[in-house]
Amino acid sequence: MKKLSLSVKIIIIVVLVSVIAFAGMISFTSVRTFNEIKSLTNDIAGYMAGQYSSEVNNKLEDAMSTAESIAQTFEALIENDNADRLLGNNILKNILVKNEDFFGVWVCFEPNEFDGNDYQYKTSEDKSSDSSGRYIPYYTRKNNEINLTALVDYDKQGSGDYYLAARNSGEETIANPFLYNVDGKETLMTSLTVPIKKNNKVIGVAGVDISLEYLNSLIKDIKPYETGYAVIIANNGTYAASQDSTKLNTSMIADEGNKNVDSVKNGLSYQTVVFNKDLDTDVVGSYYPISIGKTKTPWSFAVGVPLDKTLAASKSVVTITIIIACVSLVLLIVIVFIFVRRMMKPVKKIADISVAMSKGDFSQKIEVKSHDEIGQMATALNDMLNGVIGEGLSIKKGISDPFFTTDKNLIITYLNEEMSKLVGYSYEESVGKLTADQLCGTDRIKNGLERSMNENFVHKNQKSQILNRQKKEIPI
Repeated sequence: MKKLSLSVKIIIIVVLVSVIAFAGMISFTSVRTFNEIKSLTNDIAGYMAGQYSSEVNNKLEDAMSTAESIAQTFEALIENDNADRLLGNNILKNILVKNEDFFGVWVCFEPNEFDGNDYQYKTSEDKSSDSSGRYIPYYTRKNNEINLTALVDYDKQGSGDYYLAARNSGEETIANPFLYNVDGKETLMTSLTVPIKKNNKVIGVAGVDISLEYLNSLIKDIKPYETGYAVIIANNGTYAASQDSTKLNTSMIADEGNKNVDSVKNGLSYQTVVFNKDLDTDVVGSYYPISIGKTKTPWSFAVGVPLDKTLAASKSVVTITIIIACVSLVLLIVIVFIFVRRMMKPVKKIADISVAMSKGDFSQKIEVKSHDEIGQMATALNDMLNGVIGEGLSIKKGISDPFFTTDKNLIITYLNEEMSKLVGYSYEESVGKLTADQLCGTDRIKNGLERSMNENFVHKNQKSQILNRQKKEIPI
């Protein structure tokens, strides 16, 4: 570094500072852009979850309202002593016909709580009851046909929870996804159920079944940024709807501490970032609660927005920033190189003249083109050269003759060659023609000479100034 020229040192320093500044700017821009886009992704995911969840919520609310209507209708039949199985069947069938989104509708009564005639139907071929004789009609839709069968497993814990949950709690419920055998086919579904009461006692349950296939149809086209997804999650943390059918009724992807699972269970809005193995990227998951009727087991609608897609814009911004920074840096280096080169020309000239002076060459001059610090330094060096040229050369060359001599009238009788260069007058122009004060352009030299001649006074080792032919002061 010590051997490098001043111009190279300046360029290196400027380049290093510029590189650090540009690197800092790129880092700041990258981090800020990343954070802003990530925040925007959170907002988009939250907005989409809220918007699409309302549609799903409305569909499930319609199903729950229908279940409530069925319960109220059968309560009225019993209260008015109109409990008739054929009439009940027609009511259920008509409801299913008018609601194409429903997979099935049903009622399930406790023993002898509908019409008190269960014993008559124990051996009956009536499809609305089984061997117990209980009134348990289940109307389902299959291939655009309405079919009647009797409910099964309604008295078994687990498989019969679609009925037992509302019966035991006396409250509206929405069942977690479950498999139910309909005409020999296992069907994934959920049930929205309302207890049927008499004198505040639960005597049965009315239900509307929604197939998970139908729920899937509600979300199949929701794909944020092409590879994103939407899911409906039941209260127990299983997928009630997913664009990937293999995930239906399987457990959701849990984040650290199972916070997203807990948010679903407790009916809370929540956002998290989880790694999705299928997409091979982090995904912003936004969960929006779905509360149906008076149930106490909320579900959740979730949207997954892939970060690799949203951050692609951030990467583009960073790439463009880097390109601009590199081009700017190259331009800056070129400009600095040209500027430093021009600025250092007079400095190099001053250095060259200084080296020449050290070798005894005082003949060079610097052309002054500016009035800045470099220009002032060049002017000062020129003045110094003018001041020392005669004396300096005389000393250097061992010349001992005086600058000039005069007669008693102070007329020049001899002029040293170096003094001739200083004042700008030739030997012929000076000797016998000019006086000392004319040659030196000042009375100070004349006064000193007169004193020396009149008083025999010797002046030595004294500094003074003379004016050359161009009236410029020269120190001697």
